[in-house]
Amino acid sequence: MGWNAVEGPLRRLFEFMKAQELNDRVAVFLRDVFTGGRGLEKPVTVRVDARVARLVLATVGKLPAREALCLRLRYGLGVARTPAREIGEMIGKVKDAKSPVTRQRVGALIARGLRRMRHPLRAEAIVRAMEGGGRES
Repeated sequence: MGWNAVEGPLRRLFEFMKAQELNDRVAVFLRDVFTGGRGLEKPVTVRVDARVARLVLATVGKLPAREALCLRLRYGLGVARTPAREIGEMIGKVKDAKSPVTRQRVGALIARGLRRMRHPLRAEAIVRAMEGGGRES
């Protein structure tokens, strides 16, 4: 059995694992959205499929640019997870090379983005999709 016979299944497995990693990151993001980022006595488990992950990424994309960027980078939604300090440096370079955005400001942008994601219209669409009764918008 040559490499070509194994390459296809391995590639599919890798793509599945990559998609599952994104789904897991979206699940962590949704847990923070719906619990307000507070630690709960009983952990909340969120099951996410590819359709819900696409809906969440599309919803995050509709937020203001800085908030969406901060959420994507901090939670690793479609990109590598990034510490708040590095996110601030990235935003600072885009805005003004002399002044990076502080970690606290990045935290405020993330908090505002999470609040916007909790808005009933956004949250309801995501919950409907998670329950399987809704369609993507």
